Amino acid sequence: MMYQVLLVDDEYMILQGLKRIVNWQELGFEVAATANSAEKALEILKSIPIDVVITDVTMPGKSGLDLLKEVNQLFPKIKSLIISGYQEFDYIHQGMELGIQSYLVKPIDKEELKQKLAEIKDLLDQEEIDEVRDTLYYESIIKTWLNDELNEHEFMRFCQVVNHYQPQNGYRAMILKVYKADKEITIDSIRLMLKEWRKVFFVIDSRVENSFEITIVSYFEPLEELRFIDGCREFFGSDKIRIFAGEVVGDWENLYESYHQVKKVIFYNESPQNLGNKEKAIIEVPKSATQFLGFNKALMIGDKETILATLQNIFTALQIEQVSPEDARHIAFLLFSDMYRHYSYLSEGIYQKSMDVIRQSKTIDQIYDWLSYLLISVVSDKQPIRYSALTMQVIAVLNERFNEDLALKNIADDLHVNSVYLGQVFKKDTEQSFSQYLNQVRIKKAQKMLLDTEKNINEIAFATGYNTNHYFIKMFKKLNGLSPKEFRAKYQGRYKEVQ
Repeated sequence: MMYQVLLVDDEYMILQGLKRIVNWQELGFEVAATANSAEKALEILKSIPIDVVITDVTMPGKSGLDLLKEVNQLFPKIKSLIISGYQEFDYIHQGMELGIQSYLVKPIDKEELKQKLAEIKDLLDQEEIDEVRDTLYYESIIKTWLNDELNEHEFMRFCQVVNHYQPQNGYRAMILKVYKADKEITIDSIRLMLKEWRKVFFVIDSRVENSFEITIVSYFEPLEELRFIDGCREFFGSDKIRIFAGEVVGDWENLYESYHQVKKVIFYNESPQNLGNKEKAIIEVPKSATQFLGFNKALMIGDKETILATLQNIFTALQIEQVSPEDARHIAFLLFSDMYRHYSYLSEGIYQKSMDVIRQSKTIDQIYDWLSYLLISVVSDKQPIRYSALTMQVIAVLNERFNEDLALKNIADDLHVNSVYLGQVFKKDTEQSFSQYLNQVRIKKAQKMLLDTEKNINEIAFATGYNTNHYFIKMFKKLNGLSPKEFRAKYQGRYKEVQ
């Protein structure tokens, strides 16, 4: 990588001499531009990327020090080196206070210039390494968070590193898909643009030239989010970007629900039958007073009356709000996706039949009747589980040894398969990570103990493989929306399992 240099001096011959005095490329640099004034230099800095500014101190109009003051404010990462005459040591002192990397005294000594450039290159190289390391850490944390594999300690440490305070308005997962962007748009320019919006975390992926998929964790206020969306459409071009969003979740631990939802929103809206939304600024779960993520918690609770009541409340709200049939179909797809993921014995045939019913339905009642039928009749009539034999072996281990300290690698070793491969197969089948599925197994076992025994919360926590009472209660409420105590009080003696 060649670092880009801007040379600034009001004397033409000095500029030409600087360009020729050393072999810049051998030293890892390239003279990108020259300027004969501070004003011209600032114009160049705003138009092309520059890594190093080498400037004379004394120039007509703005001095080199005036230039560096503005450079520090506008481009704090740029390194600088000043050129000074013998009688200008006061300027050198001022330059040091501005944070310049070094200085040269006229007439310029070739070997001294090479030494100074080598020092600056070492500094830039180290910053590049640090930035890559920091970016890898940052993106790794965001991906882990989105996939529900981030623990509380890791999240709190991340908050300290990035100086983040948890917002009152919650978090939202978004995915920006950029198609055939202009050539000047790069990952670096996207990163700079997104950093201007202080309430986003992001991961940028580019597998096709000039196309990008940007995963966003946002915590905007509503008006801020509208400005962000408009800003993205202006930056990329409104005809080259589609923005997808899940629902807002109140707790950082539930971000994975919004992320799972936004992936389903993409799947639904990018299918051939649903390509009519390209003009929308943002494609999201249709607006409603009801939060549809609550349906997933009802499925986890597993009580038939609770699930049916939650479903009925959602569709009653849609009727009252006069949601369009298209939006109702969209919502129905998301609700059915949760059912299909939760009930592993719903067959692919049922999946295709449900997609046909949802797409062809003309009224909200038709959609509601079908989903209710699935819950009352099909779900209750257990069929063979649709997972692969390998995934079924893992599930058998989890159901038998849920109270042990289980790790995917140990199970993979027992099954004589590669742990990475096993994790990929398991996630493809279940749409969940190993740790997510294990937690669900443990919480389902805990539900049964709460309903069928008089064990206290602490005993149930340890009996289901949790080392601390605190973590068990937190995980139970995260998945069910109720604490263990609330669950027992509400359902003991009144629970009707849906499966």
